[in-house]
Amino acid sequence: MKKTNLLAVLALALAATPAFLHAQTTNYSDVVGYMQISIPAGRASLVSFPLGSAPITSGIFSGKSGNVLSTSASLAALPSALANSSNEPAYYAEVTSGPNSGLILEITAKTTGSITVGDASSLTGNESFQIKKFTTLGDVLGAGNSAGLLGGDSVTNADVVWAVANGAWKQYFFYDDGFGGEIDPLQWQTPGSIGDKSDTRIDPDQGVLIVRKAGSNRTVTVTGTVKTTATISPLLNGAQIITNPYPTDKTLGTLNLRTGNSSTGLVEGDSVNNSDVIYKLDNGAWKQYFVYNDGFGGEIDPVQWQTPGSGVDQSGVAVSAGEALLLIRRGSAFNWSPEKPNL
Repeated sequence: MKKTNLLAVLALALAATPAFLHAQTTNYSDVVGYMQISIPAGRASLVSFPLGSAPITSGIFSGKSGNVLSTSASLAALPSALANSSNEPAYYAEVTSGPNSGLILEITAKTTGSITVGDASSLTGNESFQIKKFTTLGDVLGAGNSAGLLGGDSVTNADVVWAVANGAWKQYFFYDDGFGGEIDPLQWQTPGSIGDKSDTRIDPDQGVLIVRKAGSNRTVTVTGTVKTTATISPLLNGAQIITNPYPTDKTLGTLNLRTGNSSTGLVEGDSVNNSDVIYKLDNGAWKQYFVYNDGFGGEIDPVQWQTPGSGVDQSGVAVSAGEALLLIRRGSAFNWSPEKPNL
């Protein structure tokens, strides 16, 4: 993402609010619950939704040919129409065994006994899996804006939801010109479009930036299943909104982002100019965090999480359940595996 785009996004955001989870177990193996997310007035929030849809089906792959994975599990509940309105895969298979446990595979096609995924090159073809539907904008904020965000006829006078995919930022808002009806339906849109975007994906390892312009606080209640499996989250070069996919509080130091190796963790350096940078909304202001490493270490210059110019260890900074972070990645892509809690 271009620097100018990042600065424009940061200029819009004013504050962040944590989310709180209340979970309960059912008679099934899945853990279900709800999360209440506060969206404060006149501010912005970096939020995520670590509650997903229940598995449609699960089973074991019985072989693979290229990107086609065979299975004897029933796929009857998986729809034939697999794409959303933006022609993106709307369903995914999550690997639940072996060294690739936690890997998410977009499903692009199906037959009675197989699915075709985006990239199966790392699989052996005998892993266990579960199939789920991607969480959508409509799932978390309501297809009809049950969240009660400010609608309008443009992003200028409406609350805006920012999402980023593959380094590209997109804006979404609830279109409401005061008339409605078939000609001007009330719906989630992108600027300049007229199609309903309520089925826009929010991937399990992604968050959004909600810029709230109206003068009243809102609380959104999101329900779903709690993730209890491992996670593999690709962190790409450039900018993306990342999140701990589990409904548990963390700190910067317990996110498993610092490994000392830029191929498996964050790029470390002696300033934000040569390091990967985490942007966090804190009491109305953006703060930068990076792993300080000047190449010497020791008691005088310890390798640690810092803010620019502080020299103070920041590893204990809280990252609340449901709080997202903005990562600027300078290095090449790597797979991040957040620590799985004992849920």
